[in-house]
Amino acid sequence: MLYTLSLFLSGLISIYTLLCFVRIFLTWIPQAEYSPFGRFLAQICDPYLNIFRRLSFLRLGSVDFTPTVALLVLVGASSVITGVMQVGRITVSGILAMLLSLCWSVVTSILGFVIIVLAVRLIALFISKNYSSSFWDTLDRTITPLIYRISGTFSRTTVPFKTAIIISIIALVLLTLGGNLVMNLLINIIRSIPI
Repeated sequence: MLYTLSLFLSGLISIYTLLCFVRIFLTWIPQAEYSPFGRFLAQICDPYLNIFRRLSFLRLGSVDFTPTVALLVLVGASSVITGVMQVGRITVSGILAMLLSLCWSVVTSILGFVIIVLAVRLIALFISKNYSSSFWDTLDRTITPLIYRISGTFSRTTVPFKTAIIISIIALVLLTLGGNLVMNLLINIIRSIPI
């Protein structure tokens, strides 16, 4: 009975995750977002997605990570249910380990996205002599506070824009790698607790 219920809930969450993903994707295409199907998905998915839209710290300038976090929470819930199915019981340490793993997945997703954006911007700076456009200007306004905050922790003087990007990429990669080591160790310790 518990196995069947877990299987049903996991499948339901997976379907809802897919619907939310399609809803998020449709927001990038105005014609599709306001179509009958888009409005139908909005009625189903927006109440859940709006919970995360209230979390302003998940927005970095004009970049919004709330949909990513919302999807990761659904994936995490499905993982918890699947873990219960596999083990056959619920343990506090197992749930804590999964929640910690989910939180770290959210953080690494955001860090990975920021690293990719900074790398693309750095490549564009090296390739193009004339990089003035509304897209690059908007991106620069978004990333400038972040890169100067990161580079400022390693240098007392203000460094050039390219150097700040390079320092930020290196710092974020090291943070991700170091965090992975610490989190894996911590998750294994939590899983070994017999509660």
